[in-house]
Amino acid sequence: MRSVNRSLLKFHMACALFMLIGSGVHAQSDTSIFFKYAATFDQMLPSPVYPFNKFLPDSASMDILNAEPKSNSLHKTIELKTESKTTEGVFGIEDQNFSWDAEGRLINYAVHRPKDTVALTKTAIRYISGSNVALVLRVDPRNSWKYDSIMFRYNRSGWLGSWRYSSKSPDSAFVVNGTRMYDGKGRVIVATNVNYGTLKGSYTYEYDANGQLIRRNFLAGSSGVILCTDTLEYKYLTDSRSILQVSHKLKVTGMANWVELERKTIYPYSGKIISYTDYNDADSNYFYRNYVTYTVRYEYDTAGRISNEYFGTTASPDVIHARYYYGKYHQPDSIVYEELIEEKKKPKYYRTYSRDVREYDEKTGRISVRSITTYLFDEQKKKDDFLPVETVLITYQWK
Repeated sequence: MRSVNRSLLKFHMACALFMLIGSGVHAQSDTSIFFKYAATFDQMLPSPVYPFNKFLPDSASMDILNAEPKSNSLHKTIELKTESKTTEGVFGIEDQNFSWDAEGRLINYAVHRPKDTVALTKTAIRYISGSNVALVLRVDPRNSWKYDSIMFRYNRSGWLGSWRYSSKSPDSAFVVNGTRMYDGKGRVIVATNVNYGTLKGSYTYEYDANGQLIRRNFLAGSSGVILCTDTLEYKYLTDSRSILQVSHKLKVTGMANWVELERKTIYPYSGKIISYTDYNDADSNYFYRNYVTYTVRYEYDTAGRISNEYFGTTASPDVIHARYYYGKYHQPDSIVYEELIEEKKKPKYYRTYSRDVREYDEKTGRISVRSITTYLFDEQKKKDDFLPVETVLITYQWK
């Protein structure tokens, strides 16, 4: 469960650590795929009952879906406009449109650019009443022969029982089916036809007496042989059980030792993360134990909101410092990312790296404008401030 945007973190870290990290490369072996495509904490269990994330972008629009609880008001539509502006001009203008039904369920999503006569993609979701079926259809309006669809079927308890994925294009067409099995407490114990990188197979899940996931096995699709196993180990760090440490380890069949992939400490009663360490960076060119160990730690204010976020590595902690500023809304008005500067003749200090500023509608409290500005330090002029090099402006129109 990461509360930081992984891609944003990697962008900042790549820039800040460019001069600190070498470019060594490990030789890839046959088992490297299990580490390259290893799950994170939030990927250990199957996707939710309505896994629409497959059809939605994991960028700013997903932030909106996560940050705007539908219980506040059952909004019918939202239009999201994104404009990226640099010193060389404006580019990357894009509109995204969402629609929900009266029950707050997402039913339509489309992406288009103002200059295009047709949308780039369209996603429609249909809930078939009385038959426990939901159908998601994504089409490319520019090519009527290219589309993806996925149908979900639910059991009497409302849990996902099976799914059917279809894809059709001028070059190919295929269908994939999958199922899920549950125990008496509604926990997934088997998920079939899943992908582990380029491999296809099944997952089995095991839980402890407290209902916590402790083991996940990946079985080869044809033979049913266990190829690798993930474990989650739980340990309280205080006698009062106020801080819980969770360690995620992976063992590939045939290897002698377990490899720790990630670790986090949380407040067990609220679920808030205190710190997170990533020992296995799947986005890099490294395999097995990565030379770079990413760390994130959090501080909260008296209202339980994140006030400070620190990004770094075990070798260079707190390279990036994110400060959260709040107004009258629970969501932050602005987040300022700052880079830690170390100079021989000066003490450590931070310089502004980027700003993420949000504006909210006074009547509804919904976000209305989001502006993300990235800065670049002017080494030639030896200034202590950064020069803005790019601004992404996102406006939200609620209807």
